[in-house]
Amino acid sequence: MQNKENIIYADFKTRFLAGVVDAIIVIFLSLFVIRIFNLAGMEINIVNQNNEIVSIFSIVDTIKKEKIEETKTTEITKAIKTKEKIELNFDKKTRKYINAIFICIAGIYSVYFVSSKKQGTPGKQLFKIMIIDEKEGRMTIFNAFIRFIAKKITNTLFFIGYLPILFTKEKVSLHDFLSRTRVVHIKLKEKND
Repeated sequence: MQNKENIIYADFKTRFLAGVVDAIIVIFLSLFVIRIFNLAGMEINIVNQNNEIVSIFSIVDTIKKEKIEETKTTEITKAIKTKEKIELNFDKKTRKYINAIFICIAGIYSVYFVSSKKQGTPGKQLFKIMIIDEKEGRMTIFNAFIRFIAKKITNTLFFIGYLPILFTKEKVSLHDFLSRTRVVHIKLKEKND
């Protein structure tokens, strides 16, 4: 076990930026999965201003064809070409599918990377930070799952669970406290080993 004085804990800014990188990756992964479902015949729709159902990828498909067809996407294509504001709303069923897909992808992504040998998501790796458990080792899959659930609760509570990072010596958030983890700088931890 290391001397805790030698560990440098990751600050709020670094953790936030790593979270942004991870959010972008999860969004793209989710869109990829949604596209696969769409190609497999599962209809994931959006509703335009006229309450007409339009496939979520028909906007991209219509632009690629470079041909305006007299379909439900014509208004969207014209709006894109003229840079008009487009307001699209997801119907209830689609919103549930998209939320479920997003949460599953985010969960698998987080649990896999946090419990891996790298001990952090690609965003955390990019900013040279990692997650350690209370014994300063690698997390188990179960603890990584608990951390993910606690993080979702923190996010649901208007991110209030992140405030302790600003005031605690070990920069602990609510989900760190509940899962008994800390986020530290990689280089400094390796030097102490």
